[in-house]
Parts: sequence; C-alpha cells; structure tokens
Amino acid sequence: MRKTFCILFILLAFGKLSAQDTTKQTSKFSDYFDINYFNDFYVVQDMNFNEVKPYTRQYASVGKIAKEIRLQEYRIAARWDSPKFWALLSIQNGDGPLMMKNPNADFINYIDRAYFGAKLSKNLKVDVGYMWTYIGFETSAPASSKSLSSVSLCGYFQPGNILGAKFRYQFTPKLEGMLAIYNSYTYLDKQTNALTQLGVENLGLGFTYKFNDKITLTYGNMYTNIGDRMDSVYSKNAQNLFYNNIYATYVTPKLYLVAELDVFQQNNTPDPDSTTSTDWGVSSTFQGKYYIIPQIGVLGRYGFLMDGHGILSGLQEGYNKGLRMHEFAAGLEYRPFPYLYARLEYQYMINIDDIPVFHNNKFDHRHSIMFSTGISLNKQNVRGILADINNGFKK
Repeated sequence: MRKTFCILFILLAFGKLSAQDTTKQTSKFSDYFDINYFNDFYVVQDMNFNEVKPYTRQYASVGKIAKEIRLQEYRIAARWDSPKFWALLSIQNGDGPLMMKNPNADFINYIDRAYFGAKLSKNLKVDVGYMWTYIGFETSAPASSKSLSSVSLCGYFQPGNILGAKFRYQFTPKLEGMLAIYNSYTYLDKQTNALTQLGVENLGLGFTYKFNDKITLTYGNMYTNIGDRMDSVYSKNAQNLFYNNIYATYVTPKLYLVAELDVFQQNNTPDPDSTTSTDWGVSSTFQGKYYIIPQIGVLGRYGFLMDGHGILSGLQEGYNKGLRMHEFAAGLEYRPFPYLYARLEYQYMINIDDIPVFHNNKFDHRHSIMFSTGISLNKQNVRGILADINNGFKK
C-alpha cells in the first residue's frame, strides 16, 4: 500500500511541476468494464468423480473461471497531457488482473498502469513507471481487443507488465525505435517468481515501422539472466533468456489481419535431457476479423506453442516435457456502437503429445464456448450516448 501511495504522490508532484507547460493541456477520464461466461463441453470432476462447478480453466487469462458469469475486468483511468509532459493512472479490478497477478507483487494488485512521461528532445520521449508490456498485440481486456476476446496461446505466455523506464525515438515519420530497462511483473514469468526480484533485471529493444496506412510491422525483444535468482538446481548457473516477438497488422475499414511469431531461447532449461545446452521454442498466431456490415464481424484464429523444453510452460508433472499445443478459435461480434460490443466464440485446444493437461489432468484437449460483453467510456462517447438518448426522446 505504501508503494501505491508513492506512485500516486509522484504522479501528483509531476503534474504540479509541469504546471508551467500551460499550452494545449488536456485531461482525459475513461471507464471500462466487461463480463464473460465461459463453458467447456466436458464435465470437470474432482477426485471422487463429483462435478466441479465453477472451476478454474488452464491456460486462460480471459474466462479464467468457467460456468459462472464473471467480471473479467473493471478499469477507471485518468490521463493528463501537454506537449512536453504527460501522466496516467489507471486502477483495475476483476478476474483478469487479480487472478493473473504475480503472487509476490501484491503492491500492484489494483494498478493497471501508473506512469509519467516527458519529451526530452524533438524526437526522443521517455516513460517511467508501471506500464503495459511492449511485447505482442493482444490484451486481456476483451473490450480493448481488436479480434477475439479469448487470448491466444502465443499471447498467454508472453511477458507481462513492466516497471521501469521506456525510451522512444522517432527516426523517421515511419520508424520508431524503443529501449526499455525494467522489472517484469506477471504470473507467467517463468512460471516462478524468477522475474520479480528487486533491481533492474530486464533489457528490451524494439521498433515499429509503418509501411503505409494499412500495413505496420512491430518487433520487440527481452533479455534477462535468471540463473542467480531462481531457487532451483541451476541457481548458480547462468540462465540467459532471450525472447523475441514480431507481428504484422493489415487494417482496412472491413478487414483486420494479424500475423505474429515469438521465438525464445534459454540455456540451462528445466529439461533434464539438456542441462547445459541452449534450447529454444516458438509460438505463433494468425488472427483476423471481417466486417460483414459495420456493426457485425466474423473472427477467426489459429495458433500454436512449441515449448517442449519447458522454457515458458515448465515441465508437465510425470512427463518431463513442456507444452506443445495447437489452438483454433472462431467467433461473431456485434458492435451496435463503437463503445459497446458483444462476442460469441468457440475455442479448441489440443496437446499434441497426448498429455492430459485439461480438466484436472483428465483430457489432452478442450472444447469451449464463450460469451463476453463490455463497454468502454470516455468523455467523447459519453457525449455521444447522451446525444443518442436525447435524439431518441425527440423522435
């Protein structure tokens, strides 16, 4: 709690310090929430073969609890902008942020983002604080998602939020570079508490290149040595983890396409058959949305994770293997207004090594169906909502 107050104090002090920059100052407030209902086709049973309801779903950051209508995420944010300084504070609650949080990072339970930034020169900007990750394009907030509400296998295992400094440099109107120095705070980082220790432990580089109004290419990487921080048999050996992510988007008024590839490598992996060698893994996803009419879209996704050495997924108990899985998903979206959506989705996941990783380790595959709905509000669309209501009364 004290650290939370420290972040709030820094943001307030920064705003006060920047009061001299009075030209073109703006403040923005936004409110967002979504709910979901997720159901798997098979009955989940306990050790006595009694049906379990509700239950926690494996490898899901959206729809983590099945067979209950759940609040996925509620978020309220305030942002202050000026030409040279800016600051943002966003508070959150719900299944997404609280069930996917790192157990050793309780001080950020309810903080979605908390950072400030400054323009250091004509082309150089810096952000300092707690921020969303720069790796990957997916989000665990379905209303903010540009495709399916459920998160892909590729997105599920990507590094999470960062606490540190991020520098951005605009080389050309089309090319922006990025350097980040930070700690990573997420439930999934190495499936341990390896990346949550004090001190600056991670280094990242990246760039975004905009070919034209339709096509954009984004790359981001992460390097860290977790060997001296893990409580494991390799704790005295170097464990250099190098993570690479690249994705391309193609956007038109009727079509949204994304192709993404993640490649990661590490030495001294958990795999007992490769104690000192450098092993690697890969994950990928292809997603798309096509608008039949402006309010209705069809969505689809295929993805896979090949992490046989357990670099990200860890070794499955009794098998000494990491996860190797395929995933298929399809859905239908209805968006009567830009700020309001509803989605119906189907998802199928399968472990290609026949390891029963689903439904209390009884099945090697899972069929799921999901409904999600949510609303994203800010000052602009609130005015639009009020105008729509007013016009409705006039008719």
